[in-house]
Amino acid sequence: MENKMSFAQFREIALKRRTVRDFKKDKVCFSDILECIELGIWAPTGSNLQRLRFSVVTDGDLIEKIKLYSPGLPKTTPAVLAIYSYEEEEYKNKFYEEIINCDIGLALQNICLGLYLKGYGSCIVKSFNQSMLDKLLHKENHKLRILLAWGRIEKFPLPPERKEIKTYLI
Repeated sequence: MENKMSFAQFREIALKRRTVRDFKKDKVCFSDILECIELGIWAPTGSNLQRLRFSVVTDGDLIEKIKLYSPGLPKTTPAVLAIYSYEEEEYKNKFYEEIINCDIGLALQNICLGLYLKGYGSCIVKSFNQSMLDKLLHKENHKLRILLAWGRIEKFPLPPERKEIKTYLI
């Protein structure tokens, strides 16, 4: 396997990407998010179940309705990626409930880094009224897990301070 990117290049990308909450009103490119979703589906999944499903929302009226039940969604959000898990009876136990959260995190990291490289900002949002959004964004045999606000960046935030690496080692 030959790496086209150095560790230093990847490190720079990972350290520069920030959570963005101020977006421009510009329209987003559907093909850009599809390419980033592809990065997400190539992330590892528990037991290789590949249960994540994605719905792209760019309709302004629907986004306004989502905001009513999602206080964490930035006010200027031009697009939302709703992430679901495919649900079958066999997946309704503690083990599968725990691993799906890992799957989501791994997929989101890839998607967010891809969006950043395409000039978009993103904000992961879990603060929403589950029952209301389940009704609004219902997909048969799927459970809404998390939202990703994304769009062109209006204001790029400064990074928060981090403690020294040794602080995190136990």
